[in-house]
Amino acid sequence: MQILHRGIFMPAFDRILQLARMEEMGCEFVEVTAHEGARPTHAVWQGRVYHRGGAVVQDGERYEDFEAATGYGTGPGLCGWNCRHHFYPFYPGISVRNYTDERLAELDARNIPYGGGLYTRYEITQMQRALERRVRKAKRRYLAETAAGVDASQSAAKPKAARQQLSAFLAETGDRLDGARAAVPGFGQREAKQADAAASALQSAQNNATLKEISLGYKEITIQSIQHIQPFACETLDAAGSRALANAHKKLLLEARKVPLGTEKARCYGLDMQPVSGYFTGEQEGGVHIPNFSTPHIAIHNHPSGMTFSPEDILGFASRDSMQMLTIVGNDGSVYALEKTAATDLISLKMAARTLNHTANDPTMPKTAVYNLVTDFLMEISQYGVQYYTRGN
Repeated sequence: MQILHRGIFMPAFDRILQLARMEEMGCEFVEVTAHEGARPTHAVWQGRVYHRGGAVVQDGERYEDFEAATGYGTGPGLCGWNCRHHFYPFYPGISVRNYTDERLAELDARNIPYGGGLYTRYEITQMQRALERRVRKAKRRYLAETAAGVDASQSAAKPKAARQQLSAFLAETGDRLDGARAAVPGFGQREAKQADAAASALQSAQNNATLKEISLGYKEITIQSIQHIQPFACETLDAAGSRALANAHKKLLLEARKVPLGTEKARCYGLDMQPVSGYFTGEQEGGVHIPNFSTPHIAIHNHPSGMTFSPEDILGFASRDSMQMLTIVGNDGSVYALEKTAATDLISLKMAARTLNHTANDPTMPKTAVYNLVTDFLMEISQYGVQYYTRGN
C-alpha cells in the first residue's frame, strides 16, 4: 500500500517500521508536521506533540492521545486520504518543537488578498480547485457534444472562458497553474483551436442578429401586468409571507409607474416582510442603488425590460451576506428571485459571481451573449446552495 504526498510516494510500511523502532527505543511521543493550506479538520492538530497510548500529563503539560486527536489510521485522519502530514519521534525535555504556536497561527492566517477580501491558503486552494474543475467540465462537455455529433457551438466558448477565469484568479493570488489539474484526455491544442473557432463563429452570428431579432427595450406597466403577479413558495417565507411579498411587488410597480419609463425602483424588507426602508429610485436608466443592511433582509426591485438578473444583480446578492433574497418584478409582471439557503457556499458563490461579472463586462461581448452567459449561470446556481425562482409572463 502506498499513499501519495504531493508527488512523493510514502509507503505505509515505512510508518509501521518507524513506530516499531520508536517502541524499541521507548519513545512514546510524536510530533506531527505542519504545512500551509491544511484543511480545517487537519489544521487543528497539525504541528503539535501527542502521546501514543492515551492522554497524559508530563512535567505540567498535557499531551492528547495521538490516534484520538489526529484520527491516525482512518481515511479522513492523519496520513489518510490526500493527507500531506507525517510524524516523527519526540522526546519531551530533549526535543524542540519544530512549530511554535505563533508559527502555526501564521500557517492558518487570513493573509491572502483576493477580490477585496482576505483568505487562508486553504480557502484560496479550494477556490482554485473549483476553477480547475470548471475547466475540466467545460472541456468534457465540448468533447462529448462533438463526439455525439450534436451542435457544440454553445459549449465551444466555455473551455476558453473557464481557462481565462482560472488565469485571472492565479494572476491576482500569485499562484501557479498546475496544468495536470486542468487537463482532460482528448482535449489538446487542436481541440482548443477548434473550440475557439466555433465560439468565434457563433459570436459573429450573434452580433449580426442582435439588432434584427433581439429587443431589450422597456415595457410599459399596465394594470394587467400588476394583476398578473402571484405568490410563489420559497424557503425563507411561509404562505402568508409569500402573499406579502407578492403584494410588495405590486406596490413597487405602482410606485414605478410614477417615474419615467426605464427608471428602476427598489425597497427592502425584513424576513417578516415588514419594510426596513423606503423606496429607492435609480438615478439613471436601468439601475438602482440598494444600501447594505446588516440584518437579514429581502431586497426587491423592478426591471423595466422584464428580463432576469444582470451580472451586477448577482454580484450584489452574492457579496452581501445579510441579503437573504433578491427579487425582480418586471414591468410586465414577471418575477424572478434568488434565495440563500442553509446549504449556501458563500465563498464559492462570491468567487463565481465575481468571475461572471468580470467576463460579462467585456465591452466586445454583445448583449445577447451576456444574457446567455447569465442564463447558463442561473441554471447551475443551485451548485452553490442558492435557489433560483422564475415566474414569467
